[in-house]
Amino acid sequence: MDWLPKIAQFLFNLGSLWSTAIHAPKTLLSLSPSDQQIIDALTFYLEMLAISFVFTAPLILKHKSEFSDKVRMAASAGFAVLSLLLVALVGDLAFRLFGGQGSFATTFMALAYGSGPYGPLMTLASLLIYASLPAKLQPYALAPATARNVGETAFKDPGTNRPLFVTGGLITFAIMVISYVVFLRCLIVVQGTRGMRTAGAIVVALIAAGIVNKLVMPIASTIMPAPEEELVEAPPATASDAAAKAS
Repeated sequence: MDWLPKIAQFLFNLGSLWSTAIHAPKTLLSLSPSDQQIIDALTFYLEMLAISFVFTAPLILKHKSEFSDKVRMAASAGFAVLSLLLVALVGDLAFRLFGGQGSFATTFMALAYGSGPYGPLMTLASLLIYASLPAKLQPYALAPATARNVGETAFKDPGTNRPLFVTGGLITFAIMVISYVVFLRCLIVVQGTRGMRTAGAIVVALIAAGIVNKLVMPIASTIMPAPEEELVEAPPATASDAAAKAS
């Protein structure tokens, strides 16, 4: 049982770092980070992703679907992480256009400590959406590529708990906005911009993030098609169809 104290110490240290990232992320940033600081930021970011995966993995595995469907859901989540890194990259480039003095390493630290700690919170909030859906739509709530498109299909389905769905959606959206705002505030610190330069960089970063989102969504949709593309109900059988089957 020597491993129990080590696990407890690890969880305590991770919780303390998470709390600091939530309340004072700027204290974790560095304008000239060392290799160890970059590794620490990457480790923290991966730990946040791992916690989010732990929350959703049992739900993915419980569905009685093909193994390929489970792989698609996991691949969709991985692609969402890649998309987030692309958003960070275009944010870094936007600030450099307006005289930013940071590097991608400092931008990644802003992403890890600015947005990273909100990942598990967003996953927990999305579980409210998951719980509000009928079983046939639940897998789409777990895949980032289709989670935003499941709303229209869910509202048409009488099996959806609409109040819970709306509550989960609002909370998830609020956490997403807060995480991006905190990321931008951290980015301002590491890039060292001021005044109108900062405002211009933020506008360009938002536009670029929207463009990236438009470009990656079609690719993500090929991994995990939207619900309306797969849940196509067969037309009701007609009398002539029944007669043809009888013959």
